[in-house]
Amino acid sequence: MAKTTNENKGPTKEALRDYWSGILQNQTLISMALPSLANQLGYGGESLHDVDRGKYVPAVTSKEGEELIKREVIPYFDFKDVGKNLVGSRYNNEIGSGTYSVNLKEKQISDALASRVGMAFRGVTVDDVFKILGHDGKIPKEYQGKYIEDLIESKDENAQILLSGALSYLVKSQIADATGKSAEAIKQGTLEKILTKEDSPKE
Repeated sequence: MAKTTNENKGPTKEALRDYWSGILQNQTLISMALPSLANQLGYGGESLHDVDRGKYVPAVTSKEGEELIKREVIPYFDFKDVGKNLVGSRYNNEIGSGTYSVNLKEKQISDALASRVGMAFRGVTVDDVFKILGHDGKIPKEYQGKYIEDLIESKDENAQILLSGALSYLVKSQIADATGKSAEAIKQGTLEKILTKEDSPKE
């Protein structure tokens, strides 16, 4: 009788948990997903511009951002300076309108990575979510070590609230950070220059 092996089995649940946890802790990925995530929660206008300037553009034009696109969005596609080209090709500077080729559009990147973030929250445990979000309080015993996905499948009454709440907290905290950086830039780049400008020497 032939021996059974684990060669044909896929990744273990624990291995996938490590992968999804890494997704949620990858700031470059989160920043690139943020325009889509913010749009899903109804953000627009100045908030979206703050996210674009302070989070998305620095991330997508970075070396790590390009590697993420190759790994998570369109594997095996030969890119060169993809982020810079996408941002530079925007139509009337409209956020998300850049195109690299017929195979890759700017919005596609943010949408794909936003989907990864949503899947990631389902693939980790309640403990992971609270740790990632910086919560140091005690987790109820019935939720300790429980996977969000399992809670959803078991129709736990708090599962969807936990999932949507965690995603909302992540997005809002990222937007708040981007908005804060934008406000600081205005302060340093405009207001302080005016307020600290020395009087011109009198002749």
